[in-house]
Amino acid sequence: MLVKVKSYAILREIIGKESLRIIVDKNATVLTVLEDLVDRYGERLEKEIFNEAKTTLREYVAILLNGKNIQYINGLDTQLNHEDQLVILPILRGG
Repeated sequence: MLVKVKSYAILREIIGKESLRIIVDKNATVLTVLEDLVDRYGERLEKEIFNEAKTTLREYVAILLNGKNIQYINGLDTQLNHEDQLVILPILRGG
């Protein structure tokens, strides 16, 4: 199954490109794709995406699946389909 991943800001800088296509198993989830990305791009990406315990996303990271926030679907366990598009967004923060 093919999934397109788009990244922005610091995440794009770490990955080195705006978008990429990843081949995943039929039963892949959002977490599966994120783990694959961490395997490819290392600890820096992992620290930007996951909390310290590596069990949830950092509060300033949003992931959209075909335009819908995964938080309102099934979180990291959201199932993926062929040709889905994931967008990983670091939410701007400031003071």
